[in-house]
Amino acid sequence: MKLKWDYELPEFKSDHHSDYDGNFFNSKGMIIFVYSVCKKICLIKFDENGNQILYREYEIHHHTPSLWQSVFYNKKTYLFFDDNVCLDTETLEILNCKISTFGGSEDWLKEARFLEEGPFDFNDFYIEHPTSFTYLCKNKSTNDLIWKLKLKGYLYSKIFKNNNDLIFCTAEHGGGVYAVDEHSGEVRYYIDTKGTQYYVKINNEMFFYHLGEKGILLKINLLTGQTIEEFPLNQVTLDSPLQLLDNKWLLTLTFKKKRDNINIPVIRCIDINS
Repeated sequence: MKLKWDYELPEFKSDHHSDYDGNFFNSKGMIIFVYSVCKKICLIKFDENGNQILYREYEIHHHTPSLWQSVFYNKKTYLFFDDNVCLDTETLEILNCKISTFGGSEDWLKEARFLEEGPFDFNDFYIEHPTSFTYLCKNKSTNDLIWKLKLKGYLYSKIFKNNNDLIFCTAEHGGGVYAVDEHSGEVRYYIDTKGTQYYVKINNEMFFYHLGEKGILLKINLLTGQTIEEFPLNQVTLDSPLQLLDNKWLLTLTFKKKRDNINIPVIRCIDINS
């Protein structure tokens, strides 16, 4: 992995842990980052070399970014911040309309959750998550219990299948990346990251943060759990976004200390093919 460019975001006097959480996306060859800070929404547009093209601030009511909903309609993507407010990601206009206008579910906020709850459905079995730390694997035909597991941390991601493993991420009260054998419920490996919410999966590889004052971007082999590569970062929080663009760039957001120990948010574009 190699740093392509980095960019310091405008500073706001904020100490809320979820500020600067948001969404990256690609629009007509440009990189857009839409994020929440100090009760406002900010939008910044870059070219592929990290040069700022546009910056906007919107004083509109919105939910925390983990609850934002993207809807693809008529070859365009609309990012909903609230029941009645969205961003046209092509024109970058703020629209006042219902999510159902573009085919989305009117119950999206009822369905949206900070933490994942399940159940998670697979071919011949499903996973229930009845309490914060308990996982039950049941036969889909008979509902018989196959295995039961109790782990550390709240579930912060959906459970996905890779080969014969169930992969998922937890945070708070201990947290990291788990790989659990689908047949036996045995934990094949666990990577302590101090909490993982965001990750990127490419084939049998996975990218995610190790949190801390000196954060790290990890690249692992999903089949073995072994680390393939580490990329050093500044401070990383649980809400630091991590997204893949064009299957070649990872967009990260970290913080570095500057001027009277103020944490400055920094976007980094990392070329994963270098």
